[in-house]
Amino acid sequence: MAGPVCSVLLEYIPGVTLIYTLIDLIAENRQGNDFSINTQLVFPDTSQQKSFGVELYEITPDYYEYSQDEIAQIKAITGFDPKFDVSLYAMSNDNESHKILGMLCLKIAEATNGIIDFGGQLNNLPKTLPNGKLFSIPYHTTVNDVAQYHIGDAEFLKFWLSQENFRLVK
Repeated sequence: MAGPVCSVLLEYIPGVTLIYTLIDLIAENRQGNDFSINTQLVFPDTSQQKSFGVELYEITPDYYEYSQDEIAQIKAITGFDPKFDVSLYAMSNDNESHKILGMLCLKIAEATNGIIDFGGQLNNLPKTLPNGKLFSIPYHTTVNDVAQYHIGDAEFLKFWLSQENFRLVK
C-alpha cells in the first residue's frame, strides 16, 4: 500500500454483498477485494485507472486493529458502537487517489449509516468546522505517549471533501 487508508465503521455486521455492491457502483474491474476507479469521477479532464482495495472485518475482542479499550472509548466519545470495519485503501498517494477514496468512504458511510475512521490525525483542517461531527480519539503510542486520530460522520466528510486542501491520512 502506498496511498491513504481509512475505514467505515458500522454498528452492525452487513452482508459482504452490500459492501461489494456499493463499491461496484463506481469501480471497474473488481476482482475480490481489489478494484480500480477512473479519475474522471473527480477530475473530468483526466482518464486514468487508479487501484484500490478493501478488507472486511468483524470487530471482535481479538480483532487486532481496535482494542476493547479503544472500542469503549470510541463509543464513549462518539456514541457509536462499532461492530464491523470496512477498511479501504488506495495504491497511490496522489490527489486523485485521496479524493476518490474519500468519495468512496462517503458513499459507503451514507448507505450504511457508518462513521469514518481517518486512520490518523487529519491535517490542515479549517479553524471552523461548520458541517458534521469530527471526534478526536486519544491512544497510547508504543513509547507510551498520547496521540490522537480522527473519526467523523458522513456530513463532516462531505464538508472536508469540498475543501481545497482536502487530504486523507497517509
